[in-house]
Amino acid sequence: MSKEKFGVGQSIKYAKRKPRKALLFLSILVLMSFLVNLLLLPYIEKYVSKNKSREIEKLKNEYALLSIRMERMNKGIEDLNLKDDSLYSNIFGLEPLSKEVRMAGTGGHDMHADLSGYEYSYLLKTTNAKLKALEAKIQIQQESYKRIDNKVKLVANKIASIPAIQPILNRNMAQISSGYGMRLHPIHDTMRMHWGIDFAARKGTKIYATGDGTIEYADQDYGYGKHVIIDHGFGYKTLYGHMSKMTVHKGQKVSRKDYIGDVGSTGASTDPHLHYEVIKKDRKIDPINFFFGDLNYSEYRQMMDISNRIKRAMD
Repeated sequence: MSKEKFGVGQSIKYAKRKPRKALLFLSILVLMSFLVNLLLLPYIEKYVSKNKSREIEKLKNEYALLSIRMERMNKGIEDLNLKDDSLYSNIFGLEPLSKEVRMAGTGGHDMHADLSGYEYSYLLKTTNAKLKALEAKIQIQQESYKRIDNKVKLVANKIASIPAIQPILNRNMAQISSGYGMRLHPIHDTMRMHWGIDFAARKGTKIYATGDGTIEYADQDYGYGKHVIIDHGFGYKTLYGHMSKMTVHKGQKVSRKDYIGDVGSTGASTDPHLHYEVIKKDRKIDPINFFFGDLNYSEYRQMMDISNRIKRAMD
């Protein structure tokens, strides 16, 4: 029994000595690690600092390039502003945007307070401020172009609507038989005001709309016979008289060069022809000034001469 007790005691003493050795070994490792870190720390800091400096230098270079690009963009926007105000606005009759409107959203209170407290807060704030200003200018310019675009569409619609071509094919001006002004009436044989231009043509010759519009009238009476009136909008109307046939009806939309009927001699007319009038704001004006879509200057002068030379009307 005594031998067994002695053996167990020895095992207990050995087990107590084992953790002490492990603790001593760990203490030595920690101490060595501390000494190594202490010795290497300056070199590590130097390495980290060097890499950080490189990154900072790279970021500074990138910022400088970004600033140059933003300045170029800003200059481009200013050039667009100038063209907008001095060219497009004048062409389309629009008031230039005021300086106050163009500068809206580019100043005010500090909107970048959340970027404060950093080593390079100034760079961050400056960059963000420039970007915000660019965004505001771009948005204002976009709104300005929308305004111009709407005006262009309106002008394009007006150009398409205003009478601009001859109502029949008139090669070499051979079809003009009477112009606008005082003319001898063929039936009453007295001098009367002739409110349009007469185009002599065979019965059945096709007649075309001279501009976009809506058919206001497509019927007949004693004077004009079968005739069509087109409301072109913008204060303009055209009348096509003495037709033998009408191919349109009231309320119908037509476009320039659409076929609307045939030449005839209905109503107060002596021979087949088309009587054509242009009406602006309820006043009948000389149609000869509304053929700019298919006449050059020399042809226009030729038509003027023929119109003034003939003093007898056909209706």
